Amino acid sequence: MVDDFTARQALEAEQDRIGMHGPTRLLGPDGQPIRHSLAPSERRKLSEEEARPELIGVRTLWDQSIASGLTPERLAGLLRGAVRGDHRQFLELAEEMEERDLHYFSVLGTRRRTLAQIEAEIDEKSAAKSESRIVEAVEELLEDASLPDMFEDLLDGLGKGYSVVEILWYEREGLWWPYKYLWRDPKYFTFDHISRSEVRLQELGTIDGLELPPFKFVVHKPKQKSGIPIRGGFARFCAWGFLFKNYSLKDWASFLDVYGMPIRVGKYHPSATGDERRKLLQAVMSIASDAAAIIPESMLIEFLEAKGSTGGTTPFEGLGRFVDEQLSKAILGQTMTVENGGSLAQAKVHNQIRLDLLKADARQLAASLNEHLIKPFVQVNFGDRARAPKLKFPVAEPEDIAVLSTALGTLVPLGLEVSQTEVRDKLGLRQPDKGEKVLEAPKAAAPEKKADPVTKQALREAVNSQTDFLEWVAGAPAVAAAHNAEELFAAIEKTLPIPVKGNDFAARMYEAGVIPRGMMKARPGCACGCNERLALNAEAVGLDQVDAIGAEEAADWEPQMEPIVASILEAADASSSFEEFKQRLTELAGDLDTDALAHRLAIAQMKARGLGNANGGR
Repeated sequence: MVDDFTARQALEAEQDRIGMHGPTRLLGPDGQPIRHSLAPSERRKLSEEEARPELIGVRTLWDQSIASGLTPERLAGLLRGAVRGDHRQFLELAEEMEERDLHYFSVLGTRRRTLAQIEAEIDEKSAAKSESRIVEAVEELLEDASLPDMFEDLLDGLGKGYSVVEILWYEREGLWWPYKYLWRDPKYFTFDHISRSEVRLQELGTIDGLELPPFKFVVHKPKQKSGIPIRGGFARFCAWGFLFKNYSLKDWASFLDVYGMPIRVGKYHPSATGDERRKLLQAVMSIASDAAAIIPESMLIEFLEAKGSTGGTTPFEGLGRFVDEQLSKAILGQTMTVENGGSLAQAKVHNQIRLDLLKADARQLAASLNEHLIKPFVQVNFGDRARAPKLKFPVAEPEDIAVLSTALGTLVPLGLEVSQTEVRDKLGLRQPDKGEKVLEAPKAAAPEKKADPVTKQALREAVNSQTDFLEWVAGAPAVAAAHNAEELFAAIEKTLPIPVKGNDFAARMYEAGVIPRGMMKARPGCACGCNERLALNAEAVGLDQVDAIGAEEAADWEPQMEPIVASILEAADASSSFEEFKQRLTELAGDLDTDALAHRLAIAQMKARGLGNANGGR
């Protein structure tokens, strides 16, 4: 008895450990089962199809039409069955809804293709946490030209509640790469009977199918509302509208078939024979298949049109338009960009709501791809412990580029720090690859180098470095050999250590008073009228040279006056009144240090006297 009880307990414990779907696997920190490196047999399975269609069985493509003859009772039944696990008929109806309702096909396709055309990119923050070789491999994976079509296949789940794509792999240069993405009919899959959320592969003879093999399937379950995936597809939301609109279109077609063509009435004379009447009837019926009659001429038939309608078309068309508007609201979140009418301001507001839906779709699709494509790709090639980067779909909001550019151009120079990534996201631009040609701001043209403007002070500073301007100029061979003004201009240009150009410079030197007026003459004769040619420097000394001496002495007046100014300021600081200050100045008259100033003044006086003597007393 004890042994039987112990064995029963061990059996129950083993059953609890195994559970409904097999043994419980050890989970890692992220909640996912821990896997070791793939065995060779597992790698071979990566290139084999697991969910291929069958001619007969649970994965057959042959199904009967559901939309034909659909009634409210039948629709309610298949919606209840889908929730309970039998969703094959619901998925077939969802497929037919796209084929039969043009408006539903249009708005659902718009929702799907708007996201599929956005180029996926790697999130920079996650890339910084991954190895560079892994990031480069994932970037190459995203360059596959078939990815946009695969994205659109995954977004097929917007209508049906879920979608599945099978991956076929191949080995290249030591890495395993997807080479084909196969859309699989959602009818090939089912949900577990406990959570009704785990997608499993349909298999004949199983209750809730088989667990999907790892690294083989990308599963996307868009979340339009909280609940199980099969209740979150737009096909379920729009099924009743589709049914009522279908009824309306059928009734409208029948109405037009009867009342859209005129009724033909053939009139015959009372004396007409039966054969004549038969021929008349045959002629009237040959015009159209129905709505024909023959009556005696004395009879009259009147057709009354229902009041309050325009040809009887308004009720049917009105119902159809109403259903279309509701479908647009459900799928796109607005009607402004689909239906006619509305102002630009309203359209912008409605478009903003649509962007919110687009961002939600982008976030959910990126999560599915990160979990079922990027992560398996990294695990297969780099191991379970390798950190995989994450991809994202950058959804750029409409921006007034002119306003944004103006704001950045004004605020950034003032010190505002702006993230380049944020600006790229607003403009919908990606990060350029390394080595890729990029647009650059035009380089500013180098300013044209111009000679410094010739001023009297600049010229004097240039020549004051010489001990004696006259001796320096006269000692220059070119100056001594000059016979006229032209030669003199050229000689000065070669002699002065200042970048100058042409005779204009010499003329400006003359106007500035640096070149004495006598030097501008072509060796004139004596002022007394004897016409004796003077030496080049005979009239070189004049009033302008005296001014030059004064400017030279004034250039360093501050060091000369510093002792005197310091004594005066000290007296001012020590005085409490103006009278006291005047008294202190009187006392300082004989004590001021004027030696440096007197020395410089004596030198200047000697220079002036020498220049006067050299000028012959003129």
